[in-house]
Amino acid sequence: METKEIAQLLVERTEIKSEERAKEIIIAFLKTLGERVSKTEQENFADQLPTDLADLVLADTSTERYTLDAFYKRFGSRCDLKVDDSIKYTQECGQIAKEFISVGKIADILKELPNEYEEIFA
Repeated sequence: METKEIAQLLVERTEIKSEERAKEIIIAFLKTLGERVSKTEQENFADQLPTDLADLVLADTSTERYTLDAFYKRFGSRCDLKVDDSIKYTQECGQIAKEFISVGKIADILKELPNEYEEIFA
């Protein structure tokens, strides 16, 4: 799946009006998720992303530990969203991610995260 297709899915499933805005939100989601998991997991799930998105995930090799609430806030600040919208878009991005990241890779990502993160991909 290409980045444009991923952005189109987000536009179709939400009230986001433009593919460009949808792409910004997807990038913020993937960057925030990428910095929350180990370098190995970043590489593993980046392998399943379009090259332009994979490069963004791999650009930051640090791993930070923070709660799901902090994830929502960090994601929201990256794309200027209120907390309620941040939660909604995080979960929608998680659903879309399940369409282009294998079930096994999602499971591997979730193994590294506290159980509360399961709601992103529920």
